[in-house]
Amino acid sequence: MLFFKPERQLALELDLEGLSLRLKPLSTTIKLMTSHRLRKYQRALENDIGGLPGFMALSVEGKVNYMIPIISQMNEARDQQNEVDFIAAYLTVMLLESISCGYHSTMNLVFSGMENLAAFRWDES
Repeated sequence: MLFFKPERQLALELDLEGLSLRLKPLSTTIKLMTSHRLRKYQRALENDIGGLPGFMALSVEGKVNYMIPIISQMNEARDQQNEVDFIAAYLTVMLLESISCGYHSTMNLVFSGMENLAAFRWDES
């Protein structure tokens, strides 16, 4: 059986693949700071609505309302050219969107991007 991805999912995955290429050459400092910022988003998600299970239990409107402030932070970080906050907010929004849409391969790309930030050697410059 063949499975075809929706156009939206293909666009998200193409965007994520481009980001993944830009994540690899980032400095250790940027990776560390972004990883720390991602953990803040994770803790907020857990405290606000009980983590990913709580997010999935929200209505479509509730999910959108939860993501709006993060998208605003992402746009503000982009405008200010704040790489750390932009990447963390972007990956968080992409994860929440891919989970809410059931895009499993897209979720895997987001997790891969997050792992690129967390899995670096301390002796890299």
